[in-house]
Amino acid sequence: MNTLFKHLIGKIKEATLLKKILFIIIIAIYVFMMVICFKKVNVEVVTPGVINNPLSAVTIDTEEENKYIGTIGIYTYKKISLIQYWLSKNDDQMTLYDINESTNLSSKEELNQGIITKDNSVINALIVAYREAAKFDSNITINEDELYKGVTVNAIYKYAKTDLIVGDLIKTVNGETFKNLSEFNQLCSKNKNEHDYIRFSVIRGNTEKEIECYANIIERTVNGEKGKYLGISVDDSYLAPVTNPTYTINNDHTSIGPSGGAMTALAFYNKLVSFDVTRGKKIVGTGTIDAYGNIGRIGGVEQKIVTAINYKVDIFFVDAYDYEDAKKAYNKHSGNFELVPVTVFSDILDYLEKVQVTEAK
Repeated sequence: MNTLFKHLIGKIKEATLLKKILFIIIIAIYVFMMVICFKKVNVEVVTPGVINNPLSAVTIDTEEENKYIGTIGIYTYKKISLIQYWLSKNDDQMTLYDINESTNLSSKEELNQGIITKDNSVINALIVAYREAAKFDSNITINEDELYKGVTVNAIYKYAKTDLIVGDLIKTVNGETFKNLSEFNQLCSKNKNEHDYIRFSVIRGNTEKEIECYANIIERTVNGEKGKYLGISVDDSYLAPVTNPTYTINNDHTSIGPSGGAMTALAFYNKLVSFDVTRGKKIVGTGTIDAYGNIGRIGGVEQKIVTAINYKVDIFFVDAYDYEDAKKAYNKHSGNFELVPVTVFSDILDYLEKVQVTEAK
């Protein structure tokens, strides 16, 4: 290798001025390409994605046909290269975000979080769908007694000071029980001082034995405002309900995260009732759902609007929190479907009752 290198240098010295200039240009281009292709920037890009079938998550034992009800999956790429950054910055269908290292999760951590929140979302969707369907058919039943388990830890951020781990099921806060995530947050907020620690009673793994864990309160400045945080992310968890007709959870994780909850509940509901709620329309949407039917905020709404445009859907349901951003994206990208804001699951059903029947596309 050393001999070859000396030989190459010799050839360059003997070359004409023009060849030397060309060689320098080629080397400069090579170095430039290497830098822009392999140099990473602390940015993530969100791009349009695909329509997913929510019924891949659960098989409901009815003979009702599957209809076009979809959740929307978008793609996120972290720490992209310089060339990806430049290309994304000039593409109005993509959105760039700076990465906050203190709250940034690794790919594995994001996957675990996505699986936990998706599994919880599916259970919430089942509870909501069966409860609503039972109002129209007395043969449809659901036992909702003592379904609430607690909150599950789905992520722990780098700044946290805790011995909790992802997957822990929290049952009590400082010895007090709670009935939902809102009550959990209220109990945690009783501790006001930085460095105070909160005691949790936790079930870890497959055992039913409870252990004690803690998390310190950390004072942080977020978006210019000081606040107190535990550095953990949690999600309500419920037991799978006993129902008629029965169902099978498929543990399908081709899509992850909770943002498809509302449409998942609608797809389950449509499999249970004897009439077609879609009225032959291609329906998609985005929004989380809790066990009470409340529809919550999501991320990447612009890319979800673009995805819906690409798939030529008829109706797009969006949570009310993100409606204004969705409307801006709809106008920006010339949307051609009905964009409908919803707050609770019944809003979706009420809207669809007024839709005229058309032939399915």
